[in-house]
Amino acid sequence: MLRRSLFACALMLAGVVGFASSAKAVSEPVTLSGTIPTACIIDSVVPGTLVASGDNKTLSSTLSGGAAATLNINCTTGTVSLTPPTKTGGDPGTTLDGDIETKTAKLTLSDTTSVDSGATAIPVAAGAATVNLVATDTSAVLIPGAYTFSTTVTVTP
Repeated sequence: MLRRSLFACALMLAGVVGFASSAKAVSEPVTLSGTIPTACIIDSVVPGTLVASGDNKTLSSTLSGGAAATLNINCTTGTVSLTPPTKTGGDPGTTLDGDIETKTAKLTLSDTTSVDSGATAIPVAAGAATVNLVATDTSAVLIPGAYTFSTTVTVTP
């Protein structure tokens, strides 16, 4: 009985070893691919705050109490530009856009390069950016009331 058991075990062991040695390793390359789109995204836009100068001739986001508008640029390559600001809203009776002698905006990118409104586009730097705005009437004080200005940031891939 013991012989039969030993013989059966030996036969099973020989079979396992025989089958195991006939198995061969196989390899096959696996490829993964993807595409980065040539699109740029501007998001997380937070409006800025303008404050009046002591002589009420200037509204600016750079004066004490003002705040730059902020935005995020998600773009790996391309250029960025900024349009000249225009008065887009405010209280009735406030100075018309044409009565404000100078309106300038400046976009500062995450790498601290900047572009003035209406200037030639500069290479884009992805990340957080700020926009500051100054509106001045040097010949007279600005009419009391609320003012809203707009400038457009354009990123071209």
